[in-house]
Amino acid sequence: MARFVSHLFSLFLPLLLSLLVCGLVVALSGGDPAEAMDALLVGAFGSAEGVASTLMKATPLMVVGLAGAFGLRAGRFNIGGEGQAYLGGLGAG
Repeated sequence: MARFVSHLFSLFLPLLLSLLVCGLVVALSGGDPAEAMDALLVGAFGSAEGVASTLMKATPLMVVGLAGAFGLRAGRFNIGGEGQAYLGGLGAG
């Protein structure tokens, strides 16, 4: 159970820290952090079109991440994931 909690903590800590940093940047620029986070969540997940758009834009990034993880798991280091994604996009149309 402790390992599961540790794993959850390692997953959500970066997310929480990134939201805190984003809120800090918004606050320092004179905006309302709560309003910005609301706009972020409603824009990404507030409607079926928003969810579809989020998934459409995130899928290539997830595939590149999986490709990098596969290479690292095999003991190889691949520094060309971003370029491969660009060329794959050009080749796909």
